[in-house]
Amino acid sequence: ACWRSWLRLGGALGWLKPDLEAITATDTGAEDHWLLEVDLDTEHPARLLAKCHDYQAHLASGTFQAQHGYYPQVVWLLTNPTRAGRLAEQIAADQTLTPGLFKITAAPEQLAALIQRGP
Repeated sequence: ACWRSWLRLGGALGWLKPDLEAITATDTGAEDHWLLEVDLDTEHPARLLAKCHDYQAHLASGTFQAQHGYYPQVVWLLTNPTRAGRLAEQIAADQTLTPGLFKITAAPEQLAALIQRGP
């Protein structure tokens, strides 16, 4: 299970529910860790940005990094290029989101290339 929990400010339990967790390895044995969110154009765009804020809160808690020594790259795979562009703009404009935490792609073949390049 790739779901993760953490304590939010104020003590409430927060949950991250990525669609997929992946670990890829290089020829040298180095590992890259990924959390993937797949958007099939069914959720309201505001919900996607809210999920980004959940990832930011989880990152800021330090819980995962304390246990593992790293934080996975979060990848959004969207099936609609216009929607992907809009999400990228919203993330870039949001000063509360860590630059580089999210990668966005609108095609499966782009996802493969992104994973081959690494985070």
